[in-house]
Amino acid sequence: MEGYDVRDEEKGITFTIPRFYVDDPEELYDEYKKEIFEAIVNSTIMMVAQDYDTIPCFVMNEDICNIHADSIHVNLDKALEYYANEEMYETCKEIKNLKLYL
Repeated sequence: MEGYDVRDEEKGITFTIPRFYVDDPEELYDEYKKEIFEAIVNSTIMMVAQDYDTIPCFVMNEDICNIHADSIHVNLDKALEYYANEEMYETCKEIKNLKLYL
């Protein structure tokens, strides 16, 4: 998996989001579930830190997939469920704390 650099000229920052290549977009979740949830959590942290309403989360082939502040709780709930099923309790705690901040 490679990264894709996102530059915010206004804030003078650059951050890297993951880039996934799939033949069929329907396969993305099955192939990269863990990496997608990592990207959601990392993008949410960046969203909070930089006060964004929308932020790029990952790139699928050539399409940038954004997450929005108004739907972030739904995304974090799905990530929390995934990490609980994987018994990654430290990450669950991090997500819960992040949700409290929102």
